[in-house]
Amino acid sequence: MIQEQLNAIGNAYSQIPKVAVTGQYNEQTAEAVRTFQSIFSMPATGIVDFPTWYRISGIYVAVTRIAEG
Repeated sequence: MIQEQLNAIGNAYSQIPKVAVTGQYNEQTAEAVRTFQSIFSMPATGIVDFPTWYRISGIYVAVTRIAEG
């Protein structure tokens, strides 16, 4: 789910690298998370803790609603 959401967010924020949706949290996913965290002024740990998950979810909803409108 995180990989799919990061890819959708990456459509609006091209700095976020696309990741293969494998269901495995690998280095490619961690790098995309670090980039997301940097863009949104969060500590760039590459770890999806609660604040990161919450922010990814919120941004995902925002960018997918924009795409629908």
